[in-house]
Amino acid sequence: MSQTDYTPQQLAWAAELHRCRLDFPHCANQYLNIKTKQTIGLSPLRFNRVQARLWAAMADQLRRTGQIRQIWGKSRQVGSSTLSRAFSFWNCAFRPNRNAILIAHDEPSSYELFTIDKLMYEQLPKALKPKTSFDSKFKLEFPALNSKIVVGHARNMNVGASQMSHIAHLTEVARYPNPDEVQASLFPAFSDARGQQDYSAIILESTSHFNGAWFKEFAEQAQRGENGFEFHFVPWFEHEDYTLPVPDTFAHTLTMDERDLMRRYKLTLGQIAWRRQKRATYVNPVLFEQEYPLDWESSWRLPMGTHRVFGDLELAWIEDTIAPGVRHMPTARGLEETFGGLLEVWQPPREGVFYHLGVDVAQGRDTQADWTVLSVLRGDTFEQVAEARFKWDPADREFHDFVYWTGLAYNTASIIPDITGGWGHALLSELQRRSYANLWQWRRRDDLTEKVSKRVGFVYTKRDKMALINNGVTLVRQRKAAVRSLTLLNEMRTFIQVMDEYMAAPGTKDDAVNAWLLAALSAVDATIGLMDIPEEPIVVRPDGRPWATHDIDADLHGTGQ
Repeated sequence: MSQTDYTPQQLAWAAELHRCRLDFPHCANQYLNIKTKQTIGLSPLRFNRVQARLWAAMADQLRRTGQIRQIWGKSRQVGSSTLSRAFSFWNCAFRPNRNAILIAHDEPSSYELFTIDKLMYEQLPKALKPKTSFDSKFKLEFPALNSKIVVGHARNMNVGASQMSHIAHLTEVARYPNPDEVQASLFPAFSDARGQQDYSAIILESTSHFNGAWFKEFAEQAQRGENGFEFHFVPWFEHEDYTLPVPDTFAHTLTMDERDLMRRYKLTLGQIAWRRQKRATYVNPVLFEQEYPLDWESSWRLPMGTHRVFGDLELAWIEDTIAPGVRHMPTARGLEETFGGLLEVWQPPREGVFYHLGVDVAQGRDTQADWTVLSVLRGDTFEQVAEARFKWDPADREFHDFVYWTGLAYNTASIIPDITGGWGHALLSELQRRSYANLWQWRRRDDLTEKVSKRVGFVYTKRDKMALINNGVTLVRQRKAAVRSLTLLNEMRTFIQVMDEYMAAPGTKDDAVNAWLLAALSAVDATIGLMDIPEEPIVVRPDGRPWATHDIDADLHGTGQ
């Protein structure tokens, strides 16, 4: 077919396709449709202020070095992930011989982000849309171009380790549970291609996260020019949408802190109004400051009055006690080793040993609820011997059976369930109905002898929670409690105190910590009233009286020494 056989419309689309292959901003602004926060429906990706700056940084690095290596620290919802998805999709849907990969911190997030790519493909004009041979929730393949996009997450790195990737987008890297493993598995598979048209691109982007030490260090290496990446930080106030109209009297309501922020960061009254309103939607102020930071340093800084409950020295000691366990299921016949068993066992029950079982019950019945965690400790050494972590309905019979048989297997362990908020009451009632013989009983902490009451189950009052945590911290500081679970160690790293409240750092969990703390409290309570007999006899004075005795008679008669 000669050029004269094409219609003017076909020639126009051919020219447009050629331009799109060479010009990413034009293609994005005209044809890559996305959902927006401002309107219901779809609209082309017209770069906001943040996206324009980040694209300019990418283009500048490409022009200077022949490849793109970017790392972005950012605030929430500024458009950096959308820009990265559009750039990745454009490379594979319009250009030949590209492999692209997306890695998120978890599976649901990776699939949710991939819907951006799917939507862009679905909305392309027919004349610009390449045919696909494989279209699933984790892959989009364009055979005529020999290009494809694959999706994975941090816990499933094998999805990209077996192929070379020319375009890589790693998002929310600070939330990766295993960043060192991701780096070791995926980075060697990244292409090192250079050129103005045929180049490789790697983008790492994330909001800060309390447990994101790897991302922080990698970003700071980039700032020092040590790893070939170029770092950019995006504060929330750079996004033009983060402002509100204000009345004339608004300036009179500013606090001293808000005035200081306006001076230091050149904020407008509208931006202060937006910040005030957005901050009010967060129950935990730590989370707001982390997700909407003003600068890179403050994004990692916890508010005044905040510190980690378990210090670096304690965590370093615990790290040396971590070990893999063996999977079991508790049954009426005892613990049975089985592949995929829910109970991870480091030490099976031993005759003559007392055990203590803490249960942190999930507050909810669906998959969005927290984890339910069981932690079992020896009563003599406080060593962790078993742990289970799963999502079950707290009123479910299978859950009750699991706890019951685990307790019986460990020599009728003392069971201490969290019943705060009512979610653990079903378990406690069922254990009582089954006449379980060893339920932990609450003690009066302000009583001289810590008198035992008839109340069973632990309720998180401020006073009792303080005693619970102080007990666990003391055991760790005294090197008395060997921890075996890596999950527990990771939660200990991010367990924080904000003023007089204890909680998981934003975006992390504390279910395993709570279960372990409960078991530790039961174990220590069982030792109250017991005193170690010293190996050496008490040394006494020549007159047979202990050295600690003060001789009042001698003082009165003036013969005291």
